Amino acid sequence: MNITKMKVVLPCEPDFYENYAAEELKLRVKECTGVELNCVYDNGFSADEQVISIGRTELFKRSGISAKFSELGRDGYKVVKKDNVLYLIGGGSYGTVYAVYGFLEKQLGYKYYADDEVYFATPKNLEIGEYNFTDIPDIENRTGGFYFSRVNDDCAIRMRTFTYFGTMRDGEEFFGSWAHNHFAYLPVGTYRSNHPDWYSPEFTQLCLSNEEMWEEFAKRVIEKIIERPKAEYFLLGQEDRPTFCGCKKCLELAETIGKSGIMMRFINYVARKVKAWQKDNCPERNIYVGTFAYQKTQDPPVVVDENGNYKPVDPSVVPEDNVFIMLAPISADNSVVVDDETHNGKAKKTLEGWNALTKKCILWIYCSNFDRKFGFFDNFHVLSENYKIFRRYNFRWLYYENNSGRCGTAFQALLCYLHSNLAWNVNFDVENGIDDFMHHYYKEAAPFMRKYLNSFDAYYKKRKAEFSERDNRYYGTYLWDGQEQTSVMSKEFHTYEFLTDMYSLLDQAEKAIKNAGYDEKNTNKLIDRIKLERFTVYFFVAEFHSDKFSKNEYNDFLNEFKDECDRLEVLGIKRRKTNEQVFDEWRSKKQLEK
Repeated sequence: MNITKMKVVLPCEPDFYENYAAEELKLRVKECTGVELNCVYDNGFSADEQVISIGRTELFKRSGISAKFSELGRDGYKVVKKDNVLYLIGGGSYGTVYAVYGFLEKQLGYKYYADDEVYFATPKNLEIGEYNFTDIPDIENRTGGFYFSRVNDDCAIRMRTFTYFGTMRDGEEFFGSWAHNHFAYLPVGTYRSNHPDWYSPEFTQLCLSNEEMWEEFAKRVIEKIIERPKAEYFLLGQEDRPTFCGCKKCLELAETIGKSGIMMRFINYVARKVKAWQKDNCPERNIYVGTFAYQKTQDPPVVVDENGNYKPVDPSVVPEDNVFIMLAPISADNSVVVDDETHNGKAKKTLEGWNALTKKCILWIYCSNFDRKFGFFDNFHVLSENYKIFRRYNFRWLYYENNSGRCGTAFQALLCYLHSNLAWNVNFDVENGIDDFMHHYYKEAAPFMRKYLNSFDAYYKKRKAEFSERDNRYYGTYLWDGQEQTSVMSKEFHTYEFLTDMYSLLDQAEKAIKNAGYDEKNTNKLIDRIKLERFTVYFFVAEFHSDKFSKNEYNDFLNEFKDECDRLEVLGIKRRKTNEQVFDEWRSKKQLEK
């Protein structure tokens, strides 16, 4: 059975993903072999012919092959060769597509690194061997907040993730509402005049102890559920501010059940209203409402008993069975494992305490620092262990937030690749994965890019040990307002000598590509991949070492930096500031130097 001589068989009425799977198979086989496979529909097709059956064809239904779809779930798949037929069977929509990728990887050595970097093994194995294997992802729902898979639907599905907040390739979304949206349901401008007590005294949050507000909020949520008939998850999150209502009732309740306990009473009421409506209107739907364990509500409403077990502070705070909790340990130090007792005690309690209350938890975790978006996010060495922790807690959804802009952080393309593989298989070998990615993505520049990454990793480890625990408290995390003076954001930490050494490594990487003999198009593509990593060095030099330049030299340096940002369409150097504002700040700072 030669893959180039086989026909692709689809069900007579294929769904979106069965069609997509067939097109992906045809695309990759043609890229690898130059042969375009014929695709036919399953009208009593004979199993005597050599074919590849995609999805739930009649061929599959008559094959006698057992596939437990409930165990495969939406994304799991099975690949079986029986007689003259190769069956690619998905548990659900995405699983059909992933079956194609799983087969191509084993048959042709197919690997997807980025949309413009796909690999096939050489020599090509065209004779189809014996197959009978099943593959199910370790993390049920996987969303990477990386530029490449966040803005490109095809890239997301090829990375075996979702686009941004749970958007599927066919345009459907699992989340009917997302993130910080309390005011979207009860806008201040609409309700404030008649119901000022529905809000915190300073109008930055809802007053979650106000039971009159609960009724209107639940009504608006049900309206949203009606608007989004295919959505399953409705996250109802507080506003993105480190505040909580300080009215008398909230303060009194917080003394007994905590701020998160107040939030749970509110969300449980909404959940009961939704369940009652659902029972009468759409009992066949799966609908979950969720809330955010974030900022002032990150700590779970639990106490620890004499045996060290977490117990709810009150029965009213235990989540209803249609409630999920989005955990967002924003204060965690992401340069150590998420449940590290010494450095991440609060995050550890967040994971353990909420998990004791409900197994319907999902995780929002961070992979960038928004105050230094071009910086180096030092978490490569903890990725493997962290993902095993995520699997142990059996999070139903994982969102790893990076940045939506190109070059959102150092080695963003590599991080996208690593996270997508780890989310599928937590035992994925990170070190081998880095080497493999570097070899195929940077090609002749790989040794220098690997050394560049290793140098940052070793340097950060050394420098961190030289600074106090207080200075390193927020190392590798989102820096909140007022914390910009921590060690990682200082010229003493990022010395000019180190940055110069890193710049030299990138020069050697570019030289290796220029000497490799590629045509102009591929040379420029590979050089630009290296230039994106230069922005990390550019940023720290511009931020901390203007004193190494004369005014004219510094302006020339900033102009080159900005021109490259514009050419490569790189935005968002710092949080809440345009590139123009950031470059103007740097120029002004230089003008003030003595």
